[in-house]
Amino acid sequence: MYEKKNFNPLLLFIIIFITNLLNLKLINADEQVAFLNDHDVFSQHYHNNIEVIPCGITIGIRINTSGIIVLGTEKIKTTNGDFSPAEKLSPGDLILAANEKNLNTKEDLINTVEKNDYLNLKVKHNNKISDLNIKPIKNEKGKNKIGVWVRDSAQGIGTMTYYNPITNKFGALGHGITDIDTQQLMVVKSGDIRKADNLSVVKGEKGNPGEILGNIKCTKKIGDVKLNNECGIYGALDLTMISNNIPNEKMPIARKNEIHEGRAFIRSNIEDGIIKNYDAYVENVNKFCNDDSKGMIIRITDKNLLNKTNGIIQGMSGSPIIQDNKLIGAITHVFVNEPTRGYGIFIENMIKQETLI
Repeated sequence: MYEKKNFNPLLLFIIIFITNLLNLKLINADEQVAFLNDHDVFSQHYHNNIEVIPCGITIGIRINTSGIIVLGTEKIKTTNGDFSPAEKLSPGDLILAANEKNLNTKEDLINTVEKNDYLNLKVKHNNKISDLNIKPIKNEKGKNKIGVWVRDSAQGIGTMTYYNPITNKFGALGHGITDIDTQQLMVVKSGDIRKADNLSVVKGEKGNPGEILGNIKCTKKIGDVKLNNECGIYGALDLTMISNNIPNEKMPIARKNEIHEGRAFIRSNIEDGIIKNYDAYVENVNKFCNDDSKGMIIRITDKNLLNKTNGIIQGMSGSPIIQDNKLIGAITHVFVNEPTRGYGIFIENMIKQETLI
């Protein structure tokens, strides 16, 4: 037999209350972990609160490729006929190494070919790396050749879209740098940006896009390029070299669902080298576009800019687009047969790329 004890209802209430409280805290903790592990949710929260500086600065861009780009092959003339030792190479292939030595420049490849009668090349083709054996032949002048056209760098003029003062990173162009011959995205090994001086403009015409001309050879480096992808180029800025040229104006970025057809501005410094806002109009917003660099259609309406350029010209890629006091994107392409109109990229597509650096 056991002794029966009186039941205390208050004690039961306290036990149930504490148990429920602990369960509630566990649920909240689980939800918090899920939030932190969900990149999309975290990115949305981050991007809704971020402020950056819309720049509109014309810059010179120099990049060195990660590997030697094959542009094409040709036959080598010899005393015994014409031969093509490199016929197995294709335009767009990257030659990474020769005879187990990494290649940094096209001169490295040329010197290796001239000094060796047998080559084992490490080649990247369609994102797959394989070995390719090639035997150089002597041309009519007695020099070893393999018959391949190559490139190891590129340079040009574009526009810096934004500077992020929190991360000290910049984004520019709004589209990737592709090789002019192979039309393939160039993989960056190293690179830099420089302020472009002595700017001049070649006006655009129907069927013939204009361009910005400028000097970048004698200017100093203002930043390093770390990434080149479909949404632009990205890297770190050296504020000691360009702080006087960065606008002192932070601005929130807009989400896709905030952007609408209507009045906007683009920012550029191609007129007298002074950063100015120019009237534009957002004609179309495609939130579900498959091409990240073509989410909007923009029309230039500013009379001063039209008198200067006739619309969008080469080198204006990356010009910030501002609407409702928010940075919404950047100019990326011009309509060749209608230079007053072109495409723009959503700024949130650009900002997300910073995490890849």
